[in-house]
Amino acid sequence: MKRLILSVRSSNNSQNAGKRRMGLQRLDLPKGWAVAKLYELVSPEGLFCDGDWVESKDQDPHGDIRLIQLADVGDGRFLDKSNRFLTKIKAEQLRCTYLKKGDILIARMPAPLGRATLFPLEGEELYVTVVDIAIIRPDNDYVSNKYCCYMINALATRNAIAELQSGTTRKRIARTKLETITIPLPPLAEQHRIVAKIDALFSKLDKGVETLQIIRQQLRTYRQAVLKWAFEGRLTGASFSGTRKLEELCFFITKGTTPKKMDMIPMEGEIPFIKVYNLTFNGTLDFSIDPTFVTQDTHNGFLSRSKVFPSDVLMNIVGLPMGKVSIVPDKYSEWNINQAIARFRCNDELNNRYLAHYLLCASTINAISKKTKATAGQFN
Repeated sequence: MKRLILSVRSSNNSQNAGKRRMGLQRLDLPKGWAVAKLYELVSPEGLFCDGDWVESKDQDPHGDIRLIQLADVGDGRFLDKSNRFLTKIKAEQLRCTYLKKGDILIARMPAPLGRATLFPLEGEELYVTVVDIAIIRPDNDYVSNKYCCYMINALATRNAIAELQSGTTRKRIARTKLETITIPLPPLAEQHRIVAKIDALFSKLDKGVETLQIIRQQLRTYRQAVLKWAFEGRLTGASFSGTRKLEELCFFITKGTTPKKMDMIPMEGEIPFIKVYNLTFNGTLDFSIDPTFVTQDTHNGFLSRSKVFPSDVLMNIVGLPMGKVSIVPDKYSEWNINQAIARFRCNDELNNRYLAHYLLCASTINAISKKTKATAGQFN
């Protein structure tokens, strides 16, 4: 007999407690719906387990068994990023659990914790996964795997998972705790209708994203056209009679310095430390991307030459694409930059925004790119 123990809709205390655990205090489930723990969705013929403990020494780039990793598990999407393998013999020695198409994979580590996706790849005994990924294979007539995956990715479920995480340096959720998470479970036909509706809405969102990407590219093209007209004098009708070198119009042009990794502090600290990925193609600075800080002592000591201040103009001088330019904002009174960034501090003859726009112009970027050289695989 297949096991499926469901807390069917009722008004008793156990039902209310279940609702509280999954953030459903105010949700009245429709007639015929139930609340089920994840382990209750799995039949005796199904599977709910962790992946396998496969160490680096167990792997073989020439192996025929692919090792699915955390990087492959996206938020509702299989990202297909990894490229690790082991041999069939080693997989058998380790008694690995083979994945099947349609298995639900849940990341037991961030980010984000508890993200789930359906395994989409075909093939018998060709894929295994790592220990920090949980595998759910309901294998019964009551549960749609895709519905279950959507419910695991729902905000209420994620919040419930977050409450059960543990660990100091690396947060994770144990499978024994994960299996106690509850989700609402309607009849199978209703699950299919819900999945169809979600798929349709997500399809519209994907098309919206595609449209936004097209518009963004069109805006970049238009922005470059405007910059070209500006520096040809076509916006104001002015004619340019001569040029000046930046060294004549800036107090000091220099590049940054990179401290030891142990001296860089993630998320918060005293002095913000700017890296290339914080620069943009529109003149603004995006310090929300992986913000890094250094101490005041490091700033005034080892990094004293690479201090930057509000209104300084920054440009990347390492890596492709060239042409990332940002003006330092006044959120902090002092900043610092790494060695892949150049700093321009304009004198009274040069407007910093004018310089930023000029550095962002395609003709300027092309001229700079011609002067780059490749060193150790990077353009400088």
